[in-house]
Amino acid sequence: MPAHERLIQAFFRTVDAAERALGRLRVLGPLEVDIRRLNPFPHDGAVARPANLLSGRIPSLSHLTLGTDHPRPDFAVLEAADPSASGLADGDPSAGGEDVVLIALVPPEHAEAAEAIVRDAGGRL
Repeated sequence: MPAHERLIQAFFRTVDAAERALGRLRVLGPLEVDIRRLNPFPHDGAVARPANLLSGRIPSLSHLTLGTDHPRPDFAVLEAADPSASGLADGDPSAGGEDVVLIALVPPEHAEAAEAIVRDAGGRL
């Protein structure tokens, strides 16, 4: 990273919050910015075959609640242990954690302003 740039890395609960911060960061001038959702599981979230509740073909709890299907049962066990796989989820935003990351390269003279914008938007540095 060149000396004339500062890296800002912030975590958000939602993509919308990160995009709001990005909109406010744009007033600081040209930036290199990326927003990504982190996934702790080694798949893209695609469902190979939908669960058939009538036939009883439910390979795992993670298949039923998260819509995933793994050939290796150890992945399914780890996913089933995740709080988001629970049927008890009540929409509490703390259950999902901060899985959205915003990374921005800003000029050093704008670093403090960029950090303040990120914090005001709900990001954690």
